[in-house]
Amino acid sequence: MQPIKLFFMCCMLCLCQTTDMQAQTSPSVKLDISLTDSPLMELIKTIEARTDYTFLINTSINPGQHVTVDVRQASIPEILDIALKGKPVDYEIAGKQIVLKKAVERFQARRLTGKVTDSKGNPLVGVTVLVKGTTIGTSTNAKGEYAFTLNKPGGTLVVSYLGYESQEISINNRTAIDVILRDEAHSIEDVVVIGYGTKNKTKIVGAVNQVSSETFENKAIANVGQALQGAIPNLNITFSDGQINRNASYNIRGTTSINGGSPLVLIDGTPGNLNLIAPEDIQSVSVLKDASSAAIYGAQASYGVILVTTKKGESDKPKFRYSGSFGFSQPLKTPRILMDSEKYVDILQQAYVGWAGGELAALTQVSEYLKTYKQDPTQPLGYVNNMYFSYITGKPTDWYGLIYNDTQPFNKHFAEVSGRSDRVNYYVSAGMTNQDGAYRINTDHLRKYSMRTKLEIKLSKNINIFNNFSIEDSKYVTPITNVTGSNNILRFMTQLCAPFSSPYDNEGNYSYGGMVSEGLLKNGGRSIQRNNMVRNTFGAEISFLKGDLKLKGDYSIWWDRSRGDDQKFRLSYSPSPGKVSELSAMSDYYKSAYSQAIRQTLNVYANYNKKLGNHTVEVIAGLNQDQNDYTLFSGQIDDNMFTTYGSLNLGDGIQTVADSANEWITLGLFYRLSYDYKSKYLIELNGRYDGTSRFPSLRRWGFFPSEAIGWVISEEPFMDFAKPVLDILKIRASYGSLGNQQVDAYSYFATMSKKQMGYLADGEKLYYMTTPGLVASDLTWETVVSKNLGLDIGMFRNRLNIGFDIYERETQDMLAAGVSFPGTLGTGAPETNSADLSVKGWEASLMWRDKFRLFGKDAHYSVRFVVADNKSVITRFSGNDGKLLSGYNAGERIGTIWGFETLGFFSSDEEAAGWANQTEVTTNMKDIGAGDIKFADLNKDGKITKGKETLYDHGDLKRIGNSSIRFPYSIDLSLAWNNFDLNVFFQGVGKREFYPGPEAALFWGFYNRYYNPVMEHHAGNFWTPENPNAYFPKPRTYMANNKTNELGVEQTRYLQDASYLRLKTLTFGYTIPQHLTRKLRIDKLRVFFSGQNLLTFTDLHEAFDPEAISNISSNGAGLVYPIQRTFTFGIDLNF
Repeated sequence: MQPIKLFFMCCMLCLCQTTDMQAQTSPSVKLDISLTDSPLMELIKTIEARTDYTFLINTSINPGQHVTVDVRQASIPEILDIALKGKPVDYEIAGKQIVLKKAVERFQARRLTGKVTDSKGNPLVGVTVLVKGTTIGTSTNAKGEYAFTLNKPGGTLVVSYLGYESQEISINNRTAIDVILRDEAHSIEDVVVIGYGTKNKTKIVGAVNQVSSETFENKAIANVGQALQGAIPNLNITFSDGQINRNASYNIRGTTSINGGSPLVLIDGTPGNLNLIAPEDIQSVSVLKDASSAAIYGAQASYGVILVTTKKGESDKPKFRYSGSFGFSQPLKTPRILMDSEKYVDILQQAYVGWAGGELAALTQVSEYLKTYKQDPTQPLGYVNNMYFSYITGKPTDWYGLIYNDTQPFNKHFAEVSGRSDRVNYYVSAGMTNQDGAYRINTDHLRKYSMRTKLEIKLSKNINIFNNFSIEDSKYVTPITNVTGSNNILRFMTQLCAPFSSPYDNEGNYSYGGMVSEGLLKNGGRSIQRNNMVRNTFGAEISFLKGDLKLKGDYSIWWDRSRGDDQKFRLSYSPSPGKVSELSAMSDYYKSAYSQAIRQTLNVYANYNKKLGNHTVEVIAGLNQDQNDYTLFSGQIDDNMFTTYGSLNLGDGIQTVADSANEWITLGLFYRLSYDYKSKYLIELNGRYDGTSRFPSLRRWGFFPSEAIGWVISEEPFMDFAKPVLDILKIRASYGSLGNQQVDAYSYFATMSKKQMGYLADGEKLYYMTTPGLVASDLTWETVVSKNLGLDIGMFRNRLNIGFDIYERETQDMLAAGVSFPGTLGTGAPETNSADLSVKGWEASLMWRDKFRLFGKDAHYSVRFVVADNKSVITRFSGNDGKLLSGYNAGERIGTIWGFETLGFFSSDEEAAGWANQTEVTTNMKDIGAGDIKFADLNKDGKITKGKETLYDHGDLKRIGNSSIRFPYSIDLSLAWNNFDLNVFFQGVGKREFYPGPEAALFWGFYNRYYNPVMEHHAGNFWTPENPNAYFPKPRTYMANNKTNELGVEQTRYLQDASYLRLKTLTFGYTIPQHLTRKLRIDKLRVFFSGQNLLTFTDLHEAFDPEAISNISSNGAGLVYPIQRTFTFGIDLNF
């Protein structure tokens, strides 16, 4: 009975529930609802407010998705059917509850149509319209219209067109979407970072150029300088050689001052080091070139400013990026020695005879040994009593192959995490680089780490605080044998690299040549250079007057520490068979040096910006203080006790210590007033009242103003006819002055030096103090006056952009030695503000970007060309009374090369005897005859002389060239198609002269010294009666080792054309399609290959690299760490 009752009760409950459901879902509940493209939640709230229904929403449902419904007196099911049609949402009504759940896929394909116009309503043709992450889409027709079929719900519409900002729009349930695209001229990418703020590019009136993060992200580069080289007109970047820790040198618009000077580098508004920051951290780099744009930074910005802005969070959800690369480098060129030993020794002997008149016995012995070796290759090494050759081998020694590596591996890794919310913006990054150097034996190695954190917090509607922290750390380990600089291994190699010379004796001991090459690399000791820099900036920004007025302040501290540890060992070698001894002249020591610089910067300023009708006014005023404290301590002990440990306590020789310190401070009050009318007429006034501790107390302050105007001609009514093709036409002009305080921190003090006597007094070398120098009482600022006239043009919807500037920069009152005093004074003339310099130049940039269809897909491409030029002339100089050519002279261009005019070679001894007397420039030659150089007797006095080497008496010298760089240029080509991307970047110099000079042993070879090499370019290329048109004269040694000899003196015949064009980078990448990467939750995955320094086109002699001739030491030109060719493979991953 009980089971029957239970069954009956269940049936009754089910019947009641069914009846209730029928009652609640009956057509009796009717509503009027009208919602257009509104969130689903709004529909839910409307139904709940007007009925007794409540909704339960499954977590898989997005209540923010948009719905459209417009009904009168419709039931709840009818309303939901209409609203949710085409949506991935289903519903179920249970009593008074409506459950929303994920619907089973039942989407029906539909057409999506629309029209794309610009901000003025004009239709845009050829706009790409795609569903994001797919290939579904099309391009607009001549009327700007598009139409295509959607085969699944939802998605995002991506609308892109060259010269306009791309847009991403949610499709939802819509069947028609019209789009208005904004010109890129009004996009965030054209907001340019300037001093203490930003400005729209169209309102810039100073000489400012900016590059974005794309310059750094899509190239495999080791440092910022490599990416910026050639990217910005008149930003001149040079690397003196290819050493793996070589820092770039930066210059803006040519010669600064005879006392030097460089641009101010600011990273996020505080002083920094471009050579240490990770390129991947950079969002943009702005270069301020004229006084108008740089004046607000005062005395440290006299030669321009480089503003680096680092990245911050840009996405509402956390974003992760990893970039990794690996590859290898190889020397771009290595010296090519003539490897035929018999020819080699024969040419050396000819050169020795040409100089001395008789043969060198050691070379005769070498020649004889080589002949016997051909008959019996099993014989032991020969020996001659000459330290440059000593042990002789019949099997040629490839000395440069012995020390140089064919491949030098490296790897680089970088990761970043960033994001933002309504109140917080964050960015965190870390990077690491490992790179091996060029040497095969115990090579140099560079390791670098970097880390950066940026945090911005919005405390309230009007108050923001921020903190920017970074660490850069590097360690460079190199053989102690002076990889670069004076007396480096490359100089030793030129003295000892004869192919018939052996690195070892018959017992395996080093020969002299082996010791100073392989021996020094392997066992000569190591140099370890550590650098660590910690920077932190904390600041706040408070807004007033609805954001029109902002007060901002920040404090930065920069702690830069360096430590260098050098340990060098005295090595042994075999000076003769059966004998091994140390080279007593070789030093043996341990040396350690530690330095630190603590730099503190404070900025406090207010910014007021107000637009009133057609008028816009911006006022900035503030204070800047910069203080630097530097200390150095070093110690050395001779004669290491151990070869494994280095310490100032582990030596038994002489101990020496030294230290130094300096400090300086600058304080400036600055302002900028900007005004524009209708964004058409632009005026800007800048000024700074600057003080520095580097000058006497009464001359420490100066006021330096600047002004600039601009006219956007394209906004004038009379230019309306050009609107279809002309986007912007603007002219701008500026004038201003800046103080230069880039001089010694204590230039106004009379200093004395402690020195040691060169003779003994009571058995000791005593110390003495030098006479104090004189200091001018009126010593004060150098002043830099800048004038600039510029033109900006944008055409064809910003497909074409042109920039052109002409400028003059005058550096006035440069510090130089004044009028000479009598020698009886006992000290030199004091420095006074007695020299002026003028730099005149121009710069131009041209950018074209567009797209075309290739195999049914859009191919985007761009071409950028940059070129510049300048000339530097001394306009006043009172410290060269005698007008010596070796000094500065008013009216003379910087870099002028004075030399002789070469007429060729004497064809006979008789011709030489009847020509002008050339004794003055042939001091090492016993006679002059056929095959020797013939110089022009320009002053017809029967002698070839330099006169007194003055402007007024320079004998037969004349201006034959100039070593300054002229017409630096670059060509940047980019192409992107179907997920492939290609970038080709060329960089070059259009005009430059270069003279090898004395000691350029890889060029002159045996002409320099008899034990210097015979290069491949010498063989068959020197004068003989049978070869009168050769490049080099008849073989004579000691003709090029100083400037009083025939080849050491500058002359037209061997003046080099150092212009060049180099394929700096070639990068090819492929981005994996998103429909594949999304399965792995990867937003972007790009793989790439990059090559650097792949091709070079130049007429410069093969002994030199055109990028490594700017910093010639006493070694001689060309003896530098080789420039590297690099091949890189990498991956770029974004989550």
